[in-house]
Amino acid sequence: MTIATEQTVVELDEHLDISRVRQLHAELAALLAAGRPVRFSAARLLRADTAVLQLFAAFVRQAQAHGLAINWDSPTEALLRSARLLGLSEAMALSSGPAH
Repeated sequence: MTIATEQTVVELDEHLDISRVRQLHAELAALLAAGRPVRFSAARLLRADTAVLQLFAAFVRQAQAHGLAINWDSPTEALLRSARLLGLSEAMALSSGPAH
């Protein structure tokens, strides 16, 4: 994870599966506590399990409730497709399509 001046940038790995959910949950909780906008860099993400996408959806909901902006930088087609199939695109703030 790289911290920028105005926002926190989170570089996502190629594969995010259920084995990472506990660690990812802790990292996302710390981001909420920091109270800064978050930008997920998702250009490398090839596969994410349902549990991970549900965690992102919950994080986005909580962040928005706290007035924090969440952005996705270069979400892969795999991420967009998975979120769409699970009905999580809007909850993850991915509904606007790929950002570059």
